[in-house]
Amino acid sequence: MAEENQFPWFWLVPIGFALVLVVGGFFVYQSTRTAQQEQQPVACTMEAMQCPNGSYVGRTGPNCEFADCPAINQSLNLQINGMPQ
Repeated sequence: MAEENQFPWFWLVPIGFALVLVVGGFFVYQSTRTAQQEQQPVACTMEAMQCPNGSYVGRTGPNCEFADCPAINQSLNLQINGMPQ
């Protein structure tokens, strides 16, 4: 009869395990939710910048900066109407 008044210690292990799972799951959920919020897509305006060679570049990247202008190749000999420039 003395055993009827004792605390059921065998329940501590499953309750502790469940508590660890719930708390751990909460922290994992919060960390993935924060990471997903930081990766939101960025929409840049549709502006264009004219480069020295006459081509145009638009805005790109997470900061919506203008892309680099293409390099100007000075060694090209362009011809207009069959005449070297």
